[in-house]
Amino acid sequence: MVALGTARTRITSLPLVSTTSLAYVNKATLTTPVVPAGDYVIFLTFLYQNHFSENEDFQLEIVEDAAGADLQIYETGRLLEANPGTDPGDSQDAYAICIRRTLAAGVHTYDVNFRVVGGTGDPVALSSVRMEFFGVDANYQEAASDGESQTSSTSYQNKLTLSTGAIPAGTYRIGFSMEYRCQDPTNGNNMGCRWREVRDPAGAAVVTNLLGADSGNALELEVNNGGFGVGSSDPHQAVTWWTACRELAADSYEYELDFRAVGGLFDDVEVSLARINFWRTDAP
Repeated sequence: MVALGTARTRITSLPLVSTTSLAYVNKATLTTPVVPAGDYVIFLTFLYQNHFSENEDFQLEIVEDAAGADLQIYETGRLLEANPGTDPGDSQDAYAICIRRTLAAGVHTYDVNFRVVGGTGDPVALSSVRMEFFGVDANYQEAASDGESQTSSTSYQNKLTLSTGAIPAGTYRIGFSMEYRCQDPTNGNNMGCRWREVRDPAGAAVVTNLLGADSGNALELEVNNGGFGVGSSDPHQAVTWWTACRELAADSYEYELDFRAVGGLFDDVEVSLARINFWRTDAP
C-alpha cells in the first residue's frame, strides 16, 4: 500500500488542437517517476469541441504504457458539444474523469488521444487538458457502472451507489462523472440528475441533495444533450460534480446517482460511464 499523494505528477496541455482523423491522435502524455507497486489515481479534465454537423462527434481515450502493454484504460462515448464549432472563439464543453489503477513498480505512461467519430471529415478539437497522477491509500473508494441504462419514467432510477461503510471523522474528496443522452428535443424532454448523500442509511437516513437548488428544484440538475436520440450511434454529453473538501462526521454514508425523464412526452433518457469517487484527504 502506498501513501496518499505518493509520486504525484501532473501535466497541462492548454492549446486548442484539432483533427479530422478517424484514428486516434495524441494530445498529451504523462510519464510517472519510478513508483512502488500499489494503487494510484489518474484524474483527467479537458474541454472539447466538434463541428456544426451533428455527425461530427468527438471521442477521447486514455492509454496506459503505450510502449509496452498498450492498454486502453478509458474511452469516452461519442461526445457532442452543446454549441458546435471548432474555431478558437467557439464555445467548449467540459469533461472530468477519475480512474484507479493497481500498478506494478516502475515507470508508467498515460497518453491522452482523441479523434473524429462519424461525419465527412470536418474537425473536432481538444484543449485545456490537465492530468494528475498520485498514489491513494486504503481510504480511497470507487464505484463504476459503464453500461447504458435507459428510462422513460419520471420517477428516479438509480444508476450507481457507493456505500462507504463506517468511516472516521475527517475531510473527504467526493465526486461523480456520467455521460447521458436524450430523445427528441421537440418534446421538451430532458434528463433530471439527482446526486445525494445519505448519512446513516441503515438508521436515521439523513439526506443531503449535493447538487443543491436548480431553477427552483432542490433535488436535481436538469440537462439536455440536444435530443439527438439514444441509438448506438447517437452522441452523449457529460455531467460531473466534485467537492475538494467535505467535512464528514464519523458514521456510514451512501452516495447515490439517480436519473429520470423530465418534461415533454417523457421519451427515453439514457446514462452510461458513471463513476463515484471518494477518499480522505486529511491525515488520519
